[in-house]
Amino acid sequence: MNLKNILKGLRTRTKYFDFLAILCLSTIGLTLRIWGIKTNHSFWSDEADMATIARDLVQNKLSGLDLFHTLGALYQPLHVFVLSISFQIFGISEFAARFPTVIFGTVGIPLVYLVTKRFANRNAALISTFIYTFSELQLAHATQAKPYAAITTLTLLLIFLLQKIDLKNKKSLKETGLCHAACMIVIVTATLFQIYGLLLGVIYIGYLMYSHGNTLLSKKYRVFAVIAIFIFATIGTSINVKLGFFNPSNFHFVNNFTYFREFFAHQYLFLSISSLFGIVIAARKNRGVTMGILSWVGVLLFFWLFVHYSRNIRYILPIVTALQIFFGVFWAEIIRFLFPKKETLVAILFIGILFVGWDKVVRKPSVYYSPNADIFSDVQNADYRSAYDFIVKKYPQYSSFSIYNDVNGAQGYYLDGKSPDRYFTKGGENQTVAQLQQFMKEDQKGLIIVEDWESILPEDIKQYAKKNLKLEYRVENLGVSPTDKWPIEIYSWGMEEK
Repeated sequence: MNLKNILKGLRTRTKYFDFLAILCLSTIGLTLRIWGIKTNHSFWSDEADMATIARDLVQNKLSGLDLFHTLGALYQPLHVFVLSISFQIFGISEFAARFPTVIFGTVGIPLVYLVTKRFANRNAALISTFIYTFSELQLAHATQAKPYAAITTLTLLLIFLLQKIDLKNKKSLKETGLCHAACMIVIVTATLFQIYGLLLGVIYIGYLMYSHGNTLLSKKYRVFAVIAIFIFATIGTSINVKLGFFNPSNFHFVNNFTYFREFFAHQYLFLSISSLFGIVIAARKNRGVTMGILSWVGVLLFFWLFVHYSRNIRYILPIVTALQIFFGVFWAEIIRFLFPKKETLVAILFIGILFVGWDKVVRKPSVYYSPNADIFSDVQNADYRSAYDFIVKKYPQYSSFSIYNDVNGAQGYYLDGKSPDRYFTKGGENQTVAQLQQFMKEDQKGLIIVEDWESILPEDIKQYAKKNLKLEYRVENLGVSPTDKWPIEIYSWGMEEK
């Protein structure tokens, strides 16, 4: 057998290995994710918001034109559309709302493998894909009816396309143009899933500026830069006109560095330090792509740390995925250096050690993966479903009396579109006990929903209800997550039978 046939056989075996590895991990990942949504456990407030809009679309309570006047649909329209499609296929349920996210999270598994392999080698791909597949953080956000797993997968797809552009830098303008066009489609799609998906444009522009900065004025790359800037400017202007998101008065500087330190320097110190070295190693092979990623990480972290009102981990989920990729790159390089003749075997043993000893991966399927496992109170996963089921069963004519609440959220979904008759929120006008008493006198009877934690319901309103109104119902926690305590109470006035 000559050398050519030997090399051909090795390439064939490598392809089979890649296929089997991706198939095996994807099957496991899909199983873990499906398991996490099978109980139809309650939505939390943000999930319920978008699910309500999607349900109303399916039930013809809203038209497509109405979405242009619905705030939630405006900043994540594609997410609402995907939810509505899933409702039409599977029926209206929590499972149906979360199923698309499961699919996006699963599609991310082969993308992590392919992206990591191009940054380093097959062993790095195995390590990174294992972490992504079994990561409790990834599983938690791939089993919620939210768009962040989709944006993470689209981020991976964008990086994969940029890596292909690097490989095709000697190919025809047509092939290169198709890859660039696909990149722009990915960025627009991510933006339609959620507004902050627009920041993926930083990866693309950062890559262009670093890899082709000296040739951007040439005909080959000028068209890509002009089209990209036009698309991003158009989307940004539309968002600003519709929602005012880029209005300077809406930017309130905050300091979330405590959460940054807790997450990256405490909960994920092992991942963070390893990935920093992995970035250096990856840059040797895909310098332009790596610099694009670093530019995007810097911009996204700036918003998360200092500008955005929310320090929720879901907004930086794609960054965590990037760190998981560079983690694999680093440890594969260490293994290759120390065990050059047995690197695949050692890589598999290293994965086994992570599986047994690292507390950031799951070891068996669970009916619920908590998004609060790393930072408590990241998601207020209360059992809204049980609370509103109590109202429906005890007071089936709930539309005939008033219900007071701080937000619509879960109430709109579980009470079939009935919004709160009165809102009480911190910082609102006339949110006093005296105003509450006046409303109660006018409405004669009704219920007050009390989220018994540091919610946006004013504290004096909450304490008045506890001391003066009748406690009808209290649920301590979501049944599938007994360690997360998010109590909900229902108080009544004037509901006694005559």
